[in-house]
Amino acid sequence: MRKFFRLLDLFDIGVRFSVITLVVESLYLAGGGSLSDLHVKFRGYVRNRPTLGTWVEALLPAAEDLRGRAGNTAFTANEIDRVEMAEQKIRTCALVDLRNRTRGHAYTQPGQEYERLFKDHYSDVYAVLKTLEGVLSVHLVSVERIRYDQGARCFSVSGRLLMGSNPAFETVQFTSAQPLEDNQVAFLRPTDRRPVSLLPLVLWRECPECHHNRVLVTDSESTYIDAQMGHRVKLPNIGA
Repeated sequence: MRKFFRLLDLFDIGVRFSVITLVVESLYLAGGGSLSDLHVKFRGYVRNRPTLGTWVEALLPAAEDLRGRAGNTAFTANEIDRVEMAEQKIRTCALVDLRNRTRGHAYTQPGQEYERLFKDHYSDVYAVLKTLEGVLSVHLVSVERIRYDQGARCFSVSGRLLMGSNPAFETVQFTSAQPLEDNQVAFLRPTDRRPVSLLPLVLWRECPECHHNRVLVTDSESTYIDAQMGHRVKLPNIGA
């Protein structure tokens, strides 16, 4: 049962993080200026109605918004095309329906049924995440120290690479044209290693449920998902 529910959590987080990464990259290229209909919908609709189906519906418009900026994005045309392939796989395999049908409190089955569900759907979830690999494999970092470099006219940043299972996360150095906050989570664009802030959609801080530092992904305006343990926790007063 735990393996099956963790599989569903992994799928959920993968879809959310893919949408977040695509949208913040689009905002970065727009200079954080005027928001397209996609960004208005994302901020006002996806975060206010945090169903998995809503996040899946956001995959294609998020990819299409970046497709029009070909040559300037941190993602290749093939990686953007594969977002559409992943969305088609999700619909073909009815993974959103599977998650909604089995995640309710009233859904209780014997152990062998959860084992069957895991075996039946593991390959489908793996295929979706593998297809989204180019979007999901960006380097997440948390900011530890930041100072302004007068000579280079930019901020020099020291942070931790939040990738892999090693608790002693590797220290990384990078520069930023904009100031960043301590413990802020950003992804380093693979093309130029410029940081793109994910605040307030992805956070690095203590999970109120288990009291360990975790990567927390937005579930709604004040609720976040602990990506490692699957906890859903309240974090009020996080900026929009």
